[in-house]
Amino acid sequence: MMRFIIIFILLICNFAFTSAQTYTFNMYETSGGDYSVSIDLQRKQITASRAGRQIFNYNYRKFNIENGTGVLGFSFDDRYSVIMRPDHDEHYFLVRKDAIFCSTSNASQEFYFKPKNMSNYKATYQSLMNGLSEYVGQAPQPVNSSQNLTFTVDGVSFTMVYVPGGTFTMGATSEQGSDFWDYEKPTHSVTLSGYHIGQTEVTQALWKAVMGSNPSFFKGDQRPVEQVSWNDCQTFISCLNAKTGKNFRMPTEAEWEYAARGGHSGGPKYAGSDNINNVAWYDDNSGDETHNVATKSPNGLGIYDMSGNVWEWCQDWYGEYSRSSVTNPIGPSSGAYRVYRGGGWRSYARNCRVSHRYVYTPSNSLNNLGLRLAF
Repeated sequence: MMRFIIIFILLICNFAFTSAQTYTFNMYETSGGDYSVSIDLQRKQITASRAGRQIFNYNYRKFNIENGTGVLGFSFDDRYSVIMRPDHDEHYFLVRKDAIFCSTSNASQEFYFKPKNMSNYKATYQSLMNGLSEYVGQAPQPVNSSQNLTFTVDGVSFTMVYVPGGTFTMGATSEQGSDFWDYEKPTHSVTLSGYHIGQTEVTQALWKAVMGSNPSFFKGDQRPVEQVSWNDCQTFISCLNAKTGKNFRMPTEAEWEYAARGGHSGGPKYAGSDNINNVAWYDDNSGDETHNVATKSPNGLGIYDMSGNVWEWCQDWYGEYSRSSVTNPIGPSSGAYRVYRGGGWRSYARNCRVSHRYVYTPSNSLNNLGLRLAF
């Protein structure tokens, strides 16, 4: 079965455009065998068949376009990915563990496929690229860990992950199914400039290094800090900025959701996977307590715990969504409640989704509510 999975993933060549959002790829493996693969952008689904018999049907969870080269990568699960290149007749496909975007230098498995008709392949590949860009509003940027930044405060280090700017659809998009709440609607287009966000929640070690005390109910240096109000977080950030000379803040609600989605529209239901157990500590697996940060799998940007462990305060006052497209939104200018996101150790799976939002008064705290930094 794994051989079929790998072959299926690597079949994507020589396309014939079949509908506004479905593309069919006809190719052959250099070691023998004809295959056909269809990509359905609307369903985020790829189907492979051989000799008219379907051998695989799978939902991809992310795609990534390397700007300037036209190289396209699809990620199917936490283990396998595929690279497509339109630049020569023999196509070099790469599959590597834990890779969403691969290069020839670090792939552990490789396969060779050729299009049955190169001119059709190139024409339909370009149509697919155009369709992807049109479907998401703007093609996502490749992950570039060299733009991440690490800071140290009194011996405690923390990393800020760079999130390239882009446009995405915010709110209860189709992958959320029927689990959404009314206040996650209407969906709307949001354009963001690039920013940095914490690779993990603020840990108790960092809070103690800055504030000299630890308010958390569940103690542990590498656990997320909790029992901190929105107001407490503002005090912490002011002290952190004084120590570092930087301008840290909490993410806006839009920045939080875009980062949780991996820096693109759609994507998995939770932050990094459709299987919540891969990425989150929540009601069914937490044992009724927080856990050390970064002990579940990260999302596509390399960010941990954006689903589960502790909820995370955002900068915004709560406000209802509008259908209007917005750029770098900061929420209402005033209100009674601040937004928090992500779900926590005692949350149901439904409340750990990337589009779910909740509110609380800024002066109150909970033992499943912490924060994540941005700047």
